[in-house]
Amino acid sequence: MKSQASVLVRRIAIFGLALAVVGGTALGYVRIVIGGETLYWNSNTIGWQLSTPGWDDLSEDGSHRAAVRHGLESWENVYGSNLNFRFDGETSSTNFSSHSSHLVVADENNSTGFFPSGTGMVAVTPISYRLSDGRILDADIILNARDWFFSTDLSQGTFDIQDIVTHEAGHLIGLDHSPSLSSSMWPYVSASQWLHRSLSADDKAGAVALKPYGGDSRLNGRVLSPQGGGLSSAVIGIVNVHDGRQMTTVLSEPNGNWTVRGLEAGDYWVYVTPLEGGMGESNLTGDNPVDTNFSADFYGGYQSPYLFALAEGEIYSCGDWILPADSPLQDYLGASKQVHAGSDSTFTLSGSGFSPGGLQIRSKSPYITITKVGGGSSWRRVCATVSSGAPVGQYDLFFVHSTGFLDIAPGAIEVVEEAPSIQSLSHSVVSIQGGEKIQIHGNGFQEGCWVVIGGKEAVQSTWIDSQTLEVIVPGHDGGEVNVMLQNPDAQSCILRNALTYVAVPIFTELWPVAGQSNGGTKVLVHGEDFSSGIQVLLNGRQASTTWISSRLIEVLTPFGTPGGADFIFRNPSAADVVVEDAFLFVSSQDPQISDFTPSTGNGSGGALVKLFGRNLENPARVLFGVDSSTGLGGVEGEALHANAPNEIQVRSPHYRAGSWGVKLELANGQGVMAPGTFFFQPAPVVGGCAGVVGRPGAFQGWGELPSFLVLFLGAWILRRKKGVLVE
Repeated sequence: MKSQASVLVRRIAIFGLALAVVGGTALGYVRIVIGGETLYWNSNTIGWQLSTPGWDDLSEDGSHRAAVRHGLESWENVYGSNLNFRFDGETSSTNFSSHSSHLVVADENNSTGFFPSGTGMVAVTPISYRLSDGRILDADIILNARDWFFSTDLSQGTFDIQDIVTHEAGHLIGLDHSPSLSSSMWPYVSASQWLHRSLSADDKAGAVALKPYGGDSRLNGRVLSPQGGGLSSAVIGIVNVHDGRQMTTVLSEPNGNWTVRGLEAGDYWVYVTPLEGGMGESNLTGDNPVDTNFSADFYGGYQSPYLFALAEGEIYSCGDWILPADSPLQDYLGASKQVHAGSDSTFTLSGSGFSPGGLQIRSKSPYITITKVGGGSSWRRVCATVSSGAPVGQYDLFFVHSTGFLDIAPGAIEVVEEAPSIQSLSHSVVSIQGGEKIQIHGNGFQEGCWVVIGGKEAVQSTWIDSQTLEVIVPGHDGGEVNVMLQNPDAQSCILRNALTYVAVPIFTELWPVAGQSNGGTKVLVHGEDFSSGIQVLLNGRQASTTWISSRLIEVLTPFGTPGGADFIFRNPSAADVVVEDAFLFVSSQDPQISDFTPSTGNGSGGALVKLFGRNLENPARVLFGVDSSTGLGGVEGEALHANAPNEIQVRSPHYRAGSWGVKLELANGQGVMAPGTFFFQPAPVVGGCAGVVGRPGAFQGWGELPSFLVLFLGAWILRRKKGVLVE
């Protein structure tokens, strides 16, 4: 086994996202390879912590917590991948260099040193790895919160936290930048952009390649230069023959070999294009050479590409393909264009070598038609028409020149679902305690969508249909809050100030449970969130209410008809809380206690106590040890007996020392607190030094004491000695 000192470790900083100022071509998942070693994690599960400093200015409502978590978790919800993230809680530490934890940090003052003045970097992911084999030892995500504004609601001029974290999490697990315009690993980002929140098909293929379950279908082959040598870092694209979607793209190895993992069984075309344009070799962390001295082509040619039929679990070799000579065509697309099925969109494509009249822009999808609107030698204005029924996904554009040259923009068009919208909520007011079940109504809700209410993720979200979602609201401070819903495809919507949190009173218990029908019974009511302005009604009649605390109110009952009565609790701005038949009006008068004697007794109990007053017939029990301010607690006295309508007697129970209240309950539920308190005297204790308990009676001398002292001191000395040895 090697000692720690013999293991060579290197830390690299992957500058995750830069401000979008240039465009680029496209490719898919790329694993980080440095010095011939592919970076990897030894475990399928990666623990992470949220570093708490700095986030308060980025996300005042705390919604960053859900955004960060979903950004990381997007990489583990991939079919065929065994990759998992484990949240290890929040920490005040910002020490990203510690290998004991992997942090997500908001750097407000460049304390990390990664964001010098004038940098265009939005985020960075430092990775420490072992030089001998590429094993990742530590990785952290750091957002540049000094130079940029962040949010979770796509506010104008801010970068989306989930969008950024999803991209940086790709680096953290070992993926390099990808020029795929619709990939989460595309290196450039724009303010208010949401596209990186969800993974594209090639991002998912990357997750499979990193931590595969095994048994996945694969295509492989080798690409060669016009001179016959292996092409390094050529972009390999896989296209679904039947609908024209780009399924994934990868880079070739230095010898020209390539492998694509994680494909479903199906029919595919394979194309090759150079890595050039707005994103090139300088954007890659890996140090494999990048060959670009060739022109794009399909296996079999653009006009009649070979069809590769891949079976479930099959590893299919596509063989070698020699690429044609370099082409003057080059596109500079900066981002993919999102289009809904059944609609069209007009946009501009920039590049070089776009000679007038000799260039056509096409799609190989039967669902997409491209028509020219205008253009020149360095740009084309086109209209993309997407027919209804087009599958959601990314589609390539092909620049076909009359001279036979071909250029490819992988993932240039992304067909997306309609964005969701929230129209209404079943409740407009909920308790600050949370836990209430409400329904959200709207359109475009996708199964698997999630909801953030006032910055906190809903406790539970249940998808009912595309127009209805049922959620359990989280607890929150009082006031109006926004409700945000996000679909699995990363599109979201917000209904602002949609829900109001109020202190809805929660009833626990009351005492006594019965009182005289002519009113005037003093009732202690226990619960939570009682507002100082709370109103109480009994069977619709207003009761005099004294607010004692948010957990206790004192109610003086109005008159009522004998029988059960509903208690209604009404906090300001909150819905009424009705407790049915909580109280019983009776025709008999309430009991009254004017005095009791004695007012003190031994804590061991047994004192005969007489209580005097009126209406004391049919006593059920007398409780001692009651909290005199709340009426709670107490232990029932013994040998209760009614001497007369105005006198009862009872023996005090065993109870701990102190002054405690006394209350009487009648058999029908009426009751009353006695005036004053009953004092339980502490029981007498006979004892000796160092906790040695002696026998009652005369002092017997010192004969027995030294042995106890020796044992006691001996144990202390041994413990001290043991402690010194351990140190």
